[in-house]
Amino acid sequence: MAGSRAYSLGAARALAGQLAGLEPSGPPRARLLRAPAAGLGAQVGVLAGSFDPLTAAHAALARAALRHGGLDSLLWLLSVQVIDKEDRACAALADRALVLARYVARRPRQGLAACNRGLYVEEAEALAPLLPAGAALWFVVGHDKIVQVLDPRYYADRAAALDQLFALAGFLVAPRAGAGRGELATLLARPENRPYAARIRPLPLAPGYRDQSATAVRAALAAGEDVRRLVPPQAAEFIATTGCYRGDDYAPRRAQLQTMPPANAR
Repeated sequence: MAGSRAYSLGAARALAGQLAGLEPSGPPRARLLRAPAAGLGAQVGVLAGSFDPLTAAHAALARAALRHGGLDSLLWLLSVQVIDKEDRACAALADRALVLARYVARRPRQGLAACNRGLYVEEAEALAPLLPAGAALWFVVGHDKIVQVLDPRYYADRAAALDQLFALAGFLVAPRAGAGRGELATLLARPENRPYAARIRPLPLAPGYRDQSATAVRAALAAGEDVRRLVPPQAAEFIATTGCYRGDDYAPRRAQLQTMPPANAR
């Protein structure tokens, strides 16, 4: 019964109201949905993603960042912009925010924010007004993401784009699959990457989490498998309550959350 109340449609609608108004067509903007109880501090980590669903690997990455990354706090960041994954998301944005809000509720150094953009540089711009004066921002990512950040194929003017990004934020990089500290050192030793090496730091992560993905969790759920070891209790409770990822039963709830009018925009 407690799980049913926590993940009721009304609870999701309340969060949808807080998300309203973050239109991708506007300038970069972020909203702090749940501030860390202990405050943001001077070193703020950001773990951005679609969290569809929130996994044990996501949680492990957050813990590693707070233990080893020199951070005072960590914000989970959801983007409302439709980039690659968002139009294929299984759970409605408000429901994913609801799971994250429940997850951070008893974790005083963790908070939740939402942003209307999906690029790191725009997310950093949007978050800057929410941070204490002089605070430093650190994105927490896997090795595959920093490879993308440094890849020249994504830029018309790579140097200008990266100079702008690294002036706003640094990166804490966890191992992903077979790529770890050694591979990161090799990547940063390249002449074109050396100017940014001081803003990119390795982050340890237990081997058992390096190959986990939300995609694999969704596939296991669709196959009817027990995924409780792969997701935090808050995500497992949401899945059990709503039926999300297990079939068509979730479709009506998703439709209701996606068609909410922006009456609560602020």
